[in-house]
Amino acid sequence: SFGYESKVPPIYMLMFYNGIANGGKMIKPFIAKTLLKDGKVVEEYKAEVVNEKMCKDSTLIQIQDMLVGVIENGTAKVVKSDYFPIAGKTGTAQIASGGGYSDYYVSFCGYFPADDPTYTCFVGIRKPRGVPSGGGQAGMVFKNIAEQTYVKRTQLAPEQARIDSTLQKMPAIKSGSWGNSQAVLSMLNFKSSVSDS
Repeated sequence: SFGYESKVPPIYMLMFYNGIANGGKMIKPFIAKTLLKDGKVVEEYKAEVVNEKMCKDSTLIQIQDMLVGVIENGTAKVVKSDYFPIAGKTGTAQIASGGGYSDYYVSFCGYFPADDPTYTCFVGIRKPRGVPSGGGQAGMVFKNIAEQTYVKRTQLAPEQARIDSTLQKMPAIKSGSWGNSQAVLSMLNFKSSVSDS
């Protein structure tokens, strides 16, 4: 199903999902835990609780189960990880333009590991290429972030991880030259090669 463009900023969506992951406690987002000067803590920032309990426990459990179900049996099966459970929801919205709708905004918001939430993440892509899909586009970016984060968190040997962060398929170059693209990739320390596929 498709929705229509939302004016809810991603940070608020992230705060909501974080509340679901956090047992119903909604916390105001903050960027830094501490402020350091010369290696010493100058200021420590405390989490500010916006809502102690978003909903009843029974409702929260239903929501959590539904968000896991989206990955296990729903619109985001491609987001399923071999290493840990993920909970989240896809989004595909039409963007209003000149009295009509001309493009899409796809998103995926969720948390992981679903059975012991540690991270909440929101991925939004405005005007995606190809068939718009919250799961297939934004969800795959989410999965990549989640699995890379998990590898670092668990110190899993990179060769044990299913994903290979050194080998990523890039979209076809529609305009411009391969030489220019190769120069940019080289500056970013990416090795590259050409494929006919």
